[in-house]
Amino acid sequence: MTNYKVNEIVKEVRIAIDQNMDGTMLSDFGDYDTLALDEIIQSKIVDGTKLIIGAAPIHMIGKGITTVEKPNVEYNKVFDNDKRYYAQVAVPNDYFRLVSFRMADWLMPVTEEEVITPTDAEYALQRSRVEGVRGCPEKPVLAFVPNIESGDNDYCFEAYSCAGKSACSYTYLSNPPINKSGEISLPERLYRPIVYAIAYLTTIAFNAEGQAAVLLTTAKQLADITDTIQQQPQQVQQYQPQQSEEP
Repeated sequence: MTNYKVNEIVKEVRIAIDQNMDGTMLSDFGDYDTLALDEIIQSKIVDGTKLIIGAAPIHMIGKGITTVEKPNVEYNKVFDNDKRYYAQVAVPNDYFRLVSFRMADWLMPVTEEEVITPTDAEYALQRSRVEGVRGCPEKPVLAFVPNIESGDNDYCFEAYSCAGKSACSYTYLSNPPINKSGEISLPERLYRPIVYAIAYLTTIAFNAEGQAAVLLTTAKQLADITDTIQQQPQQVQQYQPQQSEEP
């Protein structure tokens, strides 16, 4: 991971936009005050980063992965006469994307594609009175659920199933905040895709959907993203230059 200055990212995004706009669109952008356009670009930096980091293959992330060894685990039984437990693990508040999760007695880890939520039909099976239909060490199940218990964490993992006191470990990607020094930490291999993703969101804000599509395609190609990125067009308040008052 490398720290990049926000003002430098803004410059790179403006260059990407200039290189992908036709004359008419450039003239439309010219109607905007430079500072106002820079503010719009800056407001899209975190969103553009999440857009790419959330969809890029893990091998493109590099060292930007946090590993949690032996976190605090709460062991519970669905029913008192169960032989096995399910584990509850609080999700860190900076959590953004799961890489892998494993209980010590599981034969294999669970990856992000396999995680379920309370709205999935499989989640109801984890609460069945029949233990055999729930997750087990040979076929583990991991759920990402709201944390209804008291505490500072909004979500938790529920791991089905495990032996009591079975340790766990997991790896995840954290949210990419802009620090007080005006910098953001980004994976080096994804810097250029993120610049194009920010440019994409900026042009969408100006209703330039055709040009935005080109920028998004470039971002995906550079990031080795093959899945569809779902992103709804976003509107921003149009900047209106202040008119000087006539004497």
